[in-house]
Amino acid sequence: MCCPHRGWSPSFRRWVSVASYGAQEVRDFFALFATMEGAVAALAATRRTDADLRALNEISARIGALLDEDDLTSGPTPTGICNREFHAQIMPWPIPGSSRT
Repeated sequence: MCCPHRGWSPSFRRWVSVASYGAQEVRDFFALFATMEGAVAALAATRRTDADLRALNEISARIGALLDEDDLTSGPTPTGICNREFHAQIMPWPIPGSSRT
């Protein structure tokens, strides 16, 4: 069950509402999220170029080098930034051929 809490966020520098969820809701979310991530990766794999693969390998290597160094308590982390770059590489925006070009 979702129970919102309100508090100050140093990262966002404003008051935010944060929801808390039960264990089953969290498991359900990650099961759904994992399915979607797998589908996106499979689609990206069918469309990748050699240049795309080089870029993904470079981002992945940067993530691997950072895993033990991140301070997860103070806003965006270098690993989080690399994670966004990785996802942007496999699912570019706008998506070619979509109505969102």
